[in-house]
Amino acid sequence: MIGERSALELQQQNAELQRQLEQVKLAEAEAQRRLEELQLIFDASPIMFWYKDTENRNIRVNRAAAELEGTSVEAIEGKSAYDLYPKEQATAYHNDDLEVIKSEKPKLNIVESHTVPATGETMWLQTGKVPFRDKEGKVVGVVAFAVDITEQKRAENALRDTHQELEKRNRHTQRVHEFFLATLEHLMLSASHGISQTELTDYLKDTRSQFEKLDHVGK
Repeated sequence: MIGERSALELQQQNAELQRQLEQVKLAEAEAQRRLEELQLIFDASPIMFWYKDTENRNIRVNRAAAELEGTSVEAIEGKSAYDLYPKEQATAYHNDDLEVIKSEKPKLNIVESHTVPATGETMWLQTGKVPFRDKEGKVVGVVAFAVDITEQKRAENALRDTHQELEKRNRHTQRVHEFFLATLEHLMLSASHGISQTELTDYLKDTRSQFEKLDHVGK
């Protein structure tokens, strides 16, 4: 009887262990599924993300961040800014990261230019950086994120240039207007004093010369 009970208990224990093992496998599969979903969202986002440690190494980046540099995620992860950018540019990024890490405070709404290493193209990004903390709340790095605002910046620059050109043309138009008023007033004054045709011709020639100079300056 005792042997039969022991065998039964052993079977029950094995069944319970098997059940627990199945639950662990199901939990692992569910965790993997959720991780894959998060990775899909992470890579599909147009927002660029960089997770960096205190040594400025990229722990994780998403596809948008890799595409910004014209390379793959695998080519960036594990590398620091000094492996990817010219020294001056890398030092600026690193110092900015260290400021966030040491202060433990985020930096948001930073508009900065970015030179793509693969092409040399200059882009404009609106970026932000927040402290990256472990489970105990200790800062172990920084999370940087950015949005490409190059087209917006170009539009702003074009609008500014157009505004400056309009102001320049308005100033020129005002000078021409004032010139003609002064010329007309002088002609009326001269006519009232009996100016000769020769004097009038010489004056008009001189006026035309001055107008051509004024028009040249305005262009």
